[in-house]
Amino acid sequence: MAMMHHRRILRSDVDLSHEQPLPWNVPEVHIWFHDGPALNCRVSRSPGDLLRVQADGLIVPEGTPVEIQWTQDDRGCYAAGTVIAAPPSGPPGLYLRVDESVSGIERRIGVRLPVQLPASVIAPSGRVLPGRTTDLSLGGASIVADSLACGGFLGDFLQPERDAPQARASVVLALPTGVATLACRVISVSGNTGQVRVRFVHHDGLVIEQIGALLSAEQRRIALRRDVPSRLDK
Repeated sequence: MAMMHHRRILRSDVDLSHEQPLPWNVPEVHIWFHDGPALNCRVSRSPGDLLRVQADGLIVPEGTPVEIQWTQDDRGCYAAGTVIAAPPSGPPGLYLRVDESVSGIERRIGVRLPVQLPASVIAPSGRVLPGRTTDLSLGGASIVADSLACGGFLGDFLQPERDAPQARASVVLALPTGVATLACRVISVSGNTGQVRVRFVHHDGLVIEQIGALLSAEQRRIALRRDVPSRLDK
């Protein structure tokens, strides 16, 4: 009688790892206050693992929910927290208590996965470059588009002081759970190959969860595909 192989998928197979979130070690984080402002700034670490926002004159009510995004070791990170009162032992300022962090739990890391989705990059001028992703991660994506269209698109991002497309833009991804729009930074544009590389700089917790679920499913699919037996044991 034929016997089917059953294999338990181990954590290492789906590329999961514990990673310590260190937003105070990066030059800039993006902070979004619920029903309030959003800004890019530095944060510093305070006793009790609190974060102090380094932004003069910023006033946000205590108890306000806050979301923080940053790039750590070339990977996108996310944390959710709450505005709290300044501790008695610390200098005046705006303080955040981190309630949960994607980096502090089993966060999906590793190489970008070959996920193909309809995608469009929107330049600050409003010019739209449609295409498809060739890979996707929690921190960004590669998108292939028409090379001729990329040539015109590139002109929206060239900066006078340096010939490098680093301007802020947005990217629209057609995820299986619905369309998601993320703020991004265009890292590179190739008019020859039609390749555009973007790095996400702001996205809410729901979008992170949706992308993470998609990547997890893809990692498991790849792991199972690699373990398909060439024949059944007799």
